[in-house]
Amino acid sequence: MIAFVSEQPGGLRAMKRFSGACSQAGEKTIVWEQPYPPPNLSDHEGPPENVLRDIYAFQFWAEGINKCSRYGCGEDEQRNTAYNLWCYYYEKICKLLNKNLTHIAVWGSAVLGTRAAIYAAEAHGVKVACLEGGQFPLPNAERTIVSAPNRTYAEHVPNCLLDLKTQGEFYQPKRFQKYKDWWLASKSTKCAALTPDSYNFPKSNDPIVIWFDQCPKDSGIFWLTHPDDGRRLIEEGTKWKPYVKQHPKANHELIVDWTAIPKTVNIHSILPQCDAVMIRTSGVGIEAWMYDCPVINYGTPYYAQEGLVEFKLSQTKLPIVSSARSARRKAFMDYYIHEFQVSADDGPGIVRRIKREE
Repeated sequence: MIAFVSEQPGGLRAMKRFSGACSQAGEKTIVWEQPYPPPNLSDHEGPPENVLRDIYAFQFWAEGINKCSRYGCGEDEQRNTAYNLWCYYYEKICKLLNKNLTHIAVWGSAVLGTRAAIYAAEAHGVKVACLEGGQFPLPNAERTIVSAPNRTYAEHVPNCLLDLKTQGEFYQPKRFQKYKDWWLASKSTKCAALTPDSYNFPKSNDPIVIWFDQCPKDSGIFWLTHPDDGRRLIEEGTKWKPYVKQHPKANHELIVDWTAIPKTVNIHSILPQCDAVMIRTSGVGIEAWMYDCPVINYGTPYYAQEGLVEFKLSQTKLPIVSSARSARRKAFMDYYIHEFQVSADDGPGIVRRIKREE
């Protein structure tokens, strides 16, 4: 049995959809909607203090000490909410162990409610699958999903994304080229609805280097960012003065004196014009591969592997994409798009996604 956990009120519909698809594939499922507010279970034995702290760490960082949310105001209230939710899920899981509950599936793995469910499951030895939206839309699918590492994004990259031999065995050049042609022609992105605009860079002899900023309070920044600030490393280590493209959902002012590209500009308008892309954990890095752009990485996203990206920007020359690197990127993307991603309505595929990363 798989228990689908809805952490956010709006996520219940999606989890019911995934659950229904898996049920049609013959898998027993159940959907749990997280209670707001959670019941007071302070008289129950809770998790160890280090686990409790890890449950609410990201939420507290993202919201700040003086901000309020459905999880409470300030650290003490968020700690109490984490305690109660861990106890709540621990009891629910306990009641289903004799009904062959083997996995719980959550959407993402960073926010407080999700992490409480993850840790409660692990305390019982129940396996966890963290579902996330796929990077590349499929032509005939409303939504694609992948399975991410559990508990935090930083623990492990799924083995199949590290296995060059596996990717090579699945690689179908014509299949990839067909998808690439569609993706480029449709100007498809995860944020296409928020980025309708085009952009032309001013004429200059200088190379066009773009720093793609993150969504504000992105969990990838918290879990995956290099200990040193990427922007500082760029400023200190290179003569290039990049442009900066804010995330479509950004609502903060830039803190560096770089030329800003409006956040409503579509990446398909600027990637064909640029000479290099710089990212921390942004998915734009792998999208830039479609345009054969060099990608300089300052974080640890799943695709930041030797032979695929650069890890330092030279002071004197921009990197180039060799034919060998381009070929390996294509195999990686083809595997990710057609084997690692699945449609949100593909019940057997979702079950495989949930049970593969064990």
